[in-house]
Formats: sequence, C-alpha cells, structure tokens
Amino acid sequence: MRSHVDPCMFVAFIHVPRAQMGPPLLAALRQFKPTQGGAPDALLDLLPPRSFQVRFHENYHVWQGLRLPFMHRYALLSFHKAAQAFGILARSTSDHRGWDCMLPEFERLTLEERVEFRDGTLFLAQGGARSPGRPDDAIALRPLDLLECATSLAEYQVTAAGDKSDPATLDRWAKRNPATLQPYAFAARFLADRRLALRAMLPLINAAFHTSAPVRAFAELLLRLRRDFTSGRADTVQFLAHPEPCQWDAVFDMYLGEIPFEGPVNADGHLLGSPYHRLTLDAWVGGALHADGGSIAHPFLSVPARAWQTAQQTLPELGLLIGQPAWVQPQTLHKALQQFAPMLTVYRFHVDGVHDRTLLTGRADGSGFASLAVGGAPHWRAVVADMLTLYGAVRRASGAHFDSAQRTCHHGACPHHGDNFCNMFPAVPAKYVDCTFPARMRALIDLHRS
Repeated sequence: MRSHVDPCMFVAFIHVPRAQMGPPLLAALRQFKPTQGGAPDALLDLLPPRSFQVRFHENYHVWQGLRLPFMHRYALLSFHKAAQAFGILARSTSDHRGWDCMLPEFERLTLEERVEFRDGTLFLAQGGARSPGRPDDAIALRPLDLLECATSLAEYQVTAAGDKSDPATLDRWAKRNPATLQPYAFAARFLADRRLALRAMLPLINAAFHTSAPVRAFAELLLRLRRDFTSGRADTVQFLAHPEPCQWDAVFDMYLGEIPFEGPVNADGHLLGSPYHRLTLDAWVGGALHADGGSIAHPFLSVPARAWQTAQQTLPELGLLIGQPAWVQPQTLHKALQQFAPMLTVYRFHVDGVHDRTLLTGRADGSGFASLAVGGAPHWRAVVADMLTLYGAVRRASGAHFDSAQRTCHHGACPHHGDNFCNMFPAVPAKYVDCTFPARMRALIDLHRS
C-alpha cells in the first residue's frame, strides 16, 4: 500500500493495490453505494491488518501539522502562496493547460543541509558543501527526512512488541517494516549510545520543529544532548535511571532557551530567507497572518489544532502522543486516532484500471473545516472542493509536492486525464462525463479574472 499526506493541505492519500484486496473486499467494493454524509467504515474494516500501520503513519503526519509550529506555519504560508499563484495564473490566461510557474518557497521541506562531526565537534553546512578535513561521520539532511524519521519512530513505538527503549527491539522491527531511520542512526553514532539516541530522538526532532530551521536546530539540540547526557553528570545519570516516559520535552525546551537565535520569537511569515528564530504553536494556530484586520487560518488544520489544545487541558496525556506515543493509554490513542484523523482521506482502490474506486472519509458535517467565506460556509463541501481544485492546479503547474503517479482518478479516456490538473480532485464519478472538475475549474478561473 502506497500512501502520503500532502504537506500543504494535509489531505491523506492511500492507494490500495489489487494484491491487498481479498474476495470480501472486492465484493463490498462492487456493492458499495456512497451516500452524502455516509462513511465507508465497514468497507475499510476489510482491509488487511497491515493497513492499520499505514493509516497510523499518515495520521501521525497530520499530528505533525497540528502540533509542530514549523509545519503548521509551513502549511498556512504555502496555502496562502498557492492561492496567490492561482490568481496570477488565472489572470495570465484562461486556458489552464498551459500554466507553468515556479514556487521556490514550496521547496523548503527539501532544502538539504550537511551535518558532520569530527573529533567530537559538530559542523553544519549548506547541502553539497565539502569539509576541508575528513569527517568522522556525515549526513545530508532535509526537514522532510527528520519528519519521516519521527513518523517511523512513532509507528515503531505504537506497533512493536517489547521494550520500546531497547535498540535491539527497534532492529527487529525495522527488519520487517520499511522505515526512515538514518537521522536516528547518525545521532546514535555521534552520541556513541544507541539507547540514549532511541529514547531521546523523537522528542528531539519534534523540538527542532519549534524553530524556523529544523535541521540546524536538530544539530544544536543533539550537541547539547551529548554535552549533558554522556558526561556522567549525577543529575543526568539519575534522569536516565528512570524508565520512560521521561521529561524529554522539558529538557529540549530548556535547550531551545540556550540557543542564540538570530531573530525574535515568531519573527516573520517567510518560508525562505527568514532569520533563525523560535516558533510558538499558539501564534500560528491562532492565525498569525493578518489581512484587513482579520486573521487567516489554515482551512484544514486550524480547527482541529485548536481542538487539540482545548482537549489537552482536560486530558494532559494527549501531550505525550506526538513525542512518546508508546506510553499513552490505549483508550487515549484510540480517541486521538478518531478525533484527530485527517480532515479528508482519499482512498483509491486499484482493482483493474477500469473498475477502480475512489472513496473519501472525513467529517461529514464539515465542522472541522475553517470557513474562508464571510458569514460562515453553508456550502462547505463546495468550498473544500474549490480549495482542492485550486491547490491541485497550482501544484501541477509548479511541480511542487507533485507526483504524477499519485492520481485519484483512473479515467484514462477523459480529456483532462493527461494534463492532470485535477490531481487533488477527490470526487471521482463512475463515468468521467459526470465529473464536476472542468466546470469548477472554469468557475474559479472566471472568478479570479473578474
């Protein structure tokens, strides 16, 4: 099963291959009739057990957007940039098939930096830079690599059996499950302590995303972790003697307070060229951009992010979910998986290329979507469809966050299929002539041109 979460809209896409569909699931797919507000839960229950891990993996990526200020900030600013780009493209020509643009801000998650150590000293450089000396070890890192490593470690904590702080348990799990663990392995070599790296790595990565430069912060926090926790100091020895969950969040919050940042907290709203500064979740969840006196909220993230903050006041254990999910009670994990699931998940069942099905899950009442319309959003489904149409067209025109193989639609005969500007459009009908994407796209273009 292939899956991903778009880092701007935080819509989850899960592709189920034919090999993962048994006869009961195939029969249920043929008989399933989607209804407005209905959920295909009974059908999804027929997926193989492995699908729980896939869905948890994508759920955790959504939690990163809800709880890590860098990711919430990135999602809000990149969506704002996409909306601006759509307007410029629409006014340039009414024929979207020729649209082409560059959005360098969207590449922030894939900007590579080089972290290396030599004789116990840690160095950071731009991606592609070469050290004048021979490093003991080096790794090329992007923010995306850190996000994937954190998600793999969270998935391991939730699904592995045994002592979750034992590197041998992780080794056994990693042999059976695909995972991104290179940042953890690098940290373990730098610390010369695999158990310490495993215990601290997930909270450390999350703390790095409380800054405007996660890779740089990763290096700075790792350096301080080695300084204090490999020195044999009595207080850190006593700290490590406690079984997990330990107060790693407090440790890394203290370390963030030591870093000499280049700008004030929440210094600006730039994805590129921003001074190195600390970020707070409250400012970005509350809508840090202002236009005409009103704050701008992320359409898919802001409402559940605020709901998480409220829920955590009465259920503090929710605070462990992002950094130490192995030590959360099963009922709390189950509640979070239900309450803070992706606002929209698109399942495509690859039956045979002709009878494929595309199904949606999410809140049927629209209560989790922030309204972009004055006076509320009585037609919230149309608002959501418009946003996905707009964003999908911009990512196709720019190539940012775009994978041509990740299609929601299987109608190869459709005249719009080859252009693939409908790559985010979730409402795939049985016959392509019934698709509403062309009319919606024309209406959005006309609106911006007028």
